[in-house]
Amino acid sequence: MLVKITPRELEFLSHRLEVSDAIAETLIDSELGYSSAVCVAGIADGLLYRLTKSGVIDCEALTALERDIITDCFEGSTWFVGITQEARDTSKPQLVSGARRTISRLTEKLHGAGLDVPAVPDY
Repeated sequence: MLVKITPRELEFLSHRLEVSDAIAETLIDSELGYSSAVCVAGIADGLLYRLTKSGVIDCEALTALERDIITDCFEGSTWFVGITQEARDTSKPQLVSGARRTISRLTEKLHGAGLDVPAVPDY
């Protein structure tokens, strides 16, 4: 199933995918069984490239590693924390509600396509 990604959803995913070494470190240290940080980082970089170019996630074509990388984009992201801080600094609480909607929409799309990603963080 193809999941179309909005520019804001891509911003959320890219925030974590752009630090592929952090994804690699997290997945290597997990119990998922990955052993090559270079491989994990390379796959994350490739996933970011494909998402940026196509604007879609082909959920049926994802490898197990790519699924774990997308899950890590939710679990390891600091994007939402940055938005909440920006909202406090600029007195714009609507930034938080907009970010929450973005993550919620993306979560629903990915759940609908069979990807088990975490729900919206509750900050």
